[in-house]
Amino acid sequence: MNQIDYLKGDNHPAGVFSLVEDRKISFTLFQKAIQLNADLRKQIKDIVDLGLCDYAFQVNSRIIQAAKDNAEAQSTELMMKFLKGMGNYQLMKRLIHRNRIIRLLAQKDNMEQDALISRVKHLKAV
Repeated sequence: MNQIDYLKGDNHPAGVFSLVEDRKISFTLFQKAIQLNADLRKQIKDIVDLGLCDYAFQVNSRIIQAAKDNAEAQSTELMMKFLKGMGNYQLMKRLIHRNRIIRLLAQKDNMEQDALISRVKHLKAV
């Protein structure tokens, strides 16, 4: 059984988030990708589990990175509108706050992934 079948099978509660190619990455999609990565991390006990879940981490991480890049671009655009005196201040404030949350959650997810990899490598060395 290859790793994709394992992750999509009934025996694995968390796995790859299915992504439609033309779909815009929404905040809900971003939240689900973060949650799936967190669920996968809880289940990893050794290097074999990490290898089996590598594909899911890659797909979910691409979704998270795309959402982070989109949020940073949108924040820059909103700041430029604000400097020009255009747009609704309350809407800009809310969107910039949401984009900060996305950026912080993406950074936290990357740090947790790095900690998991170092922990699993340490277990392998011992």
